[in-house]
Amino acid sequence: MTGEEKKLLDNVLDGLDRLFDSESRAVDTYALIFATSEALSDTEYFPILNETSENLEKIWRSDMNPIDERFEALSVTDNLRIFLAKILDD
Repeated sequence: MTGEEKKLLDNVLDGLDRLFDSESRAVDTYALIFATSEALSDTEYFPILNETSENLEKIWRSDMNPIDERFEALSVTDNLRIFLAKILDD
């Protein structure tokens, strides 16, 4: 992992923490993960980032109330959170 990749992935993990702490919404997290997936499109990290951003886009485009939106967003980002915690811990 390059230094730039690590910085970008650390930022995503921080964004997931903000979502967990109710400091941001699904759309904010989507924007961060989408931009990161584009920046890392030629890496092994792209598939999980892209899948997560697609799932988040579906959630924030729906008409869910904020509580349900947050719950669903946390659910679809859980695998990414686990993945990032593991690779960034090494």
